[in-house]
Amino acid sequence: MKDLVALLMVSTSSFAYMNADGDKCEPVDTTWYGTGEFFTNPDECEGWDYCFPGTLTGKPTGEWMFFGSLTTETLDPFGTNFPINISASEQHIYTKSGDVYARSHTLFDYDTGVFTELLVVTGGTGKYEGATGRMVNSTKLPPSPGKPVDFNGPATLTGYICAQ
Repeated sequence: MKDLVALLMVSTSSFAYMNADGDKCEPVDTTWYGTGEFFTNPDECEGWDYCFPGTLTGKPTGEWMFFGSLTTETLDPFGTNFPINISASEQHIYTKSGDVYARSHTLFDYDTGVFTELLVVTGGTGKYEGATGRMVNSTKLPPSPGKPVDFNGPATLTGYICAQ
């Protein structure tokens, strides 16, 4: 009986809950690190203006590719002289169980180097075919003024991915 309970706990622990469509949803809690590579050839970047790879450690673990456009808008809505860059991008997560595709709404603070992205999961392959979900990817402010944020991470990716 003890083995059956342990088996049930293991089999259900990979998914946190089911959404209204009956899809199994799993939490995302991982850390992103860039590799330091940066590509500006649309042929290498699936038609996007630039792209750069990274790795994820946590849940899920895998590789990550950010695809970006040079079409951005800079805002200073409060007149603080701290411009914020707003852009759209696409991001792919590659895992052993399949790939996750997401569209991203990005805010980048030029003054601090801090970025925050809202990712909307649009599908995937393998285990993630037809996936939906929401994730937030972000860095933190430096512990003191004048200390730079490392654009290659760490950045925290949290949220959920739901699949059939």
